[in-house]
Amino acid sequence: MPEQKKKIILTGLGVFFVIFGIGAMDYAIYHSHPDWILFICYLGLVIMGIGILINHPELVASQLNILTVPLLIWLADFSYVFFSRQSLWGTTDYFFASAYPLARLISLEHFFILPLGFYALYLLKLKKNYSIIFSLVYLPIIFVLTRFFTNPVYNINCAFRSCVSFIPTTSWYILTWFAVIVPLTFIVYLATLLISAFKQKI
Repeated sequence: MPEQKKKIILTGLGVFFVIFGIGAMDYAIYHSHPDWILFICYLGLVIMGIGILINHPELVASQLNILTVPLLIWLADFSYVFFSRQSLWGTTDYFFASAYPLARLISLEHFFILPLGFYALYLLKLKKNYSIIFSLVYLPIIFVLTRFFTNPVYNINCAFRSCVSFIPTTSWYILTWFAVIVPLTFIVYLATLLISAFKQKI
């Protein structure tokens, strides 16, 4: 792909991610829910958008490490509910119960974050992948901020109780949160490493 065309595509993706993420945050503030701005997907959009715009693939990869598996679970749950009209894990029940069309529109981010994010990463050509360091520093920070500055009722980032029926909420839930999210983050990181290594050989 010509460099000029690639630059235009990346700039468009970066601007789109940042605008969509900030727009989602503005919507949360407008509806008197400022704590919603800490949703990890909203922040991920903005961080990835900035990473694309400043040509920093590891910043993009750091968010994909964290978001990939949770988003795949969300998409699987959504697909089941959409076609069966029955709840599965409870992750997307809010989408079908929401009375606000704009809220549903914002939730469509779950469909494009991964394909567009990985496409941007492909165009940026991730070479030395140290993104796991940023991911592992970022996770405890966002968890602590969520626990201290958001309303437990909204269960932002699943920080107060499990968002899926197959993971129990116990008195040790904080440890469970990290015991689940950290290995999943590592799995995506390792998969990205293997793909990058394979691409360099062919």
